[in-house]
Formats: sequence, C-alpha cells, structure tokens
Amino acid sequence: VGWELPWPRLEVPAYQDTQIKEWYIENAVLLVQKGYFLTAPPRGLHNYTMLVRDADDEPITVRSTLPMEVESNALHAAAARGTVVIMGAGMGLALYNILKKHETSKVVVVERDPLVIQLLHQAAEIENWDGFEKLTFVNSDAFQFVPEQPVDCLYVDIWDDLGDSDARWQTQQIQSNVKADLVGWWGQEIEFLRWMLGRGFEQPPTLKQYSQWAEEIDLPLIEQDNPHYMRLIQAVSENFASLVGIEESVDDPKPAQGKPVRRTPEGMLARAQAPDGGELVLCERGGKFGILVDGRELMSSEGFDSEKQLALLSCEPLADHKSPSVVIGGLGMGFTLRAALDVLPVDARVTVVEVVPDVVEWNRGPLGPLTDHPLDDARVQVEVADIGAWLEGNSGGFDAILLDVDNGPAAVTLESNRDLYSNEGLARAMRMLNKSGVLAIWSATRVRDFERRLGDAGFQTEIHRIPSTGAIGGRDHIVYLSRA
Repeated sequence: VGWELPWPRLEVPAYQDTQIKEWYIENAVLLVQKGYFLTAPPRGLHNYTMLVRDADDEPITVRSTLPMEVESNALHAAAARGTVVIMGAGMGLALYNILKKHETSKVVVVERDPLVIQLLHQAAEIENWDGFEKLTFVNSDAFQFVPEQPVDCLYVDIWDDLGDSDARWQTQQIQSNVKADLVGWWGQEIEFLRWMLGRGFEQPPTLKQYSQWAEEIDLPLIEQDNPHYMRLIQAVSENFASLVGIEESVDDPKPAQGKPVRRTPEGMLARAQAPDGGELVLCERGGKFGILVDGRELMSSEGFDSEKQLALLSCEPLADHKSPSVVIGGLGMGFTLRAALDVLPVDARVTVVEVVPDVVEWNRGPLGPLTDHPLDDARVQVEVADIGAWLEGNSGGFDAILLDVDNGPAAVTLESNRDLYSNEGLARAMRMLNKSGVLAIWSATRVRDFERRLGDAGFQTEIHRIPSTGAIGGRDHIVYLSRA
C-alpha cells in the first residue's frame, strides 16, 4: 500500500530445528509470500521458520515467520498491556514481542498440547527471552480456562487456517470465561470484512462501522480509536479477497475510475434479512450449499452429523408413542427435521418454528433435494416466528422441544435467543413438556454455567459429544438431552 505499518515491526526470535514426536520446528529457505497488510513485500529467497505437525497424509504447517504471520500478529502485540492472556502458544511470535513490552505486567499462555510448550523451550530457549519472568504457561483447553485474576487483554490464536469461520463465536465463548477489557483474535479483519460485505457497506471501512460490529458481536475489540487500522483492513480486503468471499459483481465488472467496486458473496443464490438487521446469504459452490450470516458461514450441507443426532437422540424414543408432539426451533437446511421424521410415527405432529421466512422458502426450493423435501410431509407444520415468543404464547403439551437456533447457549445468533437459555426460559420449557418430555439443545461447545442452570430448572441432563470433522482440532459438538 506504499506506507509502513503504524506500529513497530514484530521482532522474530531465533529458532533451532527441533522435533518432538508429531511436532517439529524447521528452518527453510522459501520464496517470500505476500504480507497481510502490505501488498509489496520484499522479493526473492529468504530464511523462514515453520511450526509443523505430522499428519496421516502429509505434514501440516501450522505457523510460520512468513510476512503474513508477522503482520497479522502485529496489532495484537501492539495492543497488549497489563495482564495478558494468549490462547495458543504457536511459535511464540506474538508472545516474544508482548513479553518485551514495559506495558505488560503478566502474560499467561494457555496451550492444550504440552508438546508445543516443550518444543518452544527446546527450539527457542524462551527462558532467555526478555520478560520471561512475567510468563506463565497453563496446560488447558482454551474453552475451559478461567483466569484467577482480572485480565486486561485477551488474544486468541488457536486456528490452523486464517479466517476460520468459527473464530468469532469461539472467541466469544472464550471471552465469556476470561472477561478481558480488550479482545482480539488472529484474522479478525477477515471476519469484519465479511460482515461489511453482508451488510452491503462499500469500502473503505470506517471506525464507526468497526465499532458497530464490535457492539453487535459484544466484544471489546482492540483498536476502535485508531483510524490507521481502517487503511490496513482495506489492504487485507485486497490481499485476501477470495478468503473474504468477495468478487467483482458481474453487473459491473469494470467500474469507472474511482468508483467503489461492488462486491457480492461468491456463489450467491439469494439474500435475506434477519430480525436483528443482519444479512443471511444462501450460497452454492461446487455442489456444496452454505448459509452465511453477515459474511460468516453459519451452516453448510457438509458435516451435519451432530444436527442429525440432535433429532435421533430426542425422537427415537418416541417411535412407539401415540401422536407425539415435537417442536423444532430452527429449520436451517432441514437436516434435523429430516432425521426426526425418519424415526417418528406416522401420526406424529411436528411444528417447525423458523424466524426467517426466506429460509423456509429456500428449503422449499434449492435446499429441498438435500433432505428429500421434508416440508412436504403431512406431519409438518411451519410457523414463521421467533421461537422464544412462539413458546411463550403456546399452551405446551410437547413430548420434545429441539433447539438448534444458535451456536450454543453462550454464542447466540439473535440477542432475543438469550432468553431461551436463561433460568426463566428453562423454567418455561419445563412447563411446556409432558411428563418425561425432553428438551434437546445443540451447542458447539460445553457451557458449564448453562449446565448448572439446567439442573436448577429441575432437568436431568445427558451430555452427548458428537464428533465433528469440521471443527477446530477435531472438537466435538454437544447435544444436551434434558428430561423433565
């Protein structure tokens, strides 16, 4: 972009080639790749270091000292102050620079694989780093860690891939335990650009839009008062346009000089507006369907095992019941509904409550063949409504209530859904269920506080872990099966 970063460049520590079981650090000579913020990095061959994990097929480079990695960590190191929590040790690139800062007093690194910590000690001799006395390693899962003292800054960097579609809500889940004053995650600029795309905002981005996004996702994001950051984000949109999910509109492939390029999601079939003002986009790419919310993939036609299990665990026991009544909150792509219909008896009554009418139409149209058109089943009644409001106005008498409207009790898609997981919402669900009825809830992760609330409401709860090949690090999804 023709100018320098408005922060000091990160210093890169020295690494020695080291291998520990499936992990190793390797120095190599590589062609320089493009940066994250800067569009014209130095050309030619350069020495870089990589953190590599052995896999069944071929080794996977998890982290490196390439320009993209260095630049994408820069602003997070610059924002660090006071007590800092870093989720994911990686190569210690951000850690090395954060420890050196006079503004930081304590740095806690949460890493679930002790081999990575051992590797850092051997390859980088971190005990000799400036500020090492501030450092504490915690061998724990990022989603379970609760700090012992107030945290000033949280930085989350636990994903192999830049712009991972789960990064935002997983950061929200982590922040619900950490409660830091400032929060940032690796690649957050990609997510912000997807949000801008979903809202139809033209570039360049503005601080007002960035602050609006931070408020909507309920995270105290870093750099909300730095206008230079917006210019950097604009550069990210140019360097990683395909990762953001944008392309020049076919309606305006060659815009006039100075005219903003109109952007549309790749493979877009239809758009819809959510009740909170956000935008849903239905996309199809290579036979794979996806629904995006504000540019982030909410669901796809691949990897729906946990949605299927949500239905089977709650509905299979009703196969021999006479005229069972089932409520499904959230239609999605119809996978939960299809699985429920496959095991329920012919006299069952299934009410699907979906808040976005366009989602219903998508399931009657292009998504229908994915699940053999479950909305055409005579047992199904569709209600276009907010599930919480619909339950509030209903008399109950249900044998099962299935909720798949969020990424979990701690990562809601709509703010109105928070009530579903509150003490009042759970008490209402208990009143609406028949004797031995079941409340089944899908969640991307376990939420301990919510589990306690289930118990307080009088539910007997089973926690089912469902393997998800699409989750980070092979994380399981969760189905809460709670009986009245």
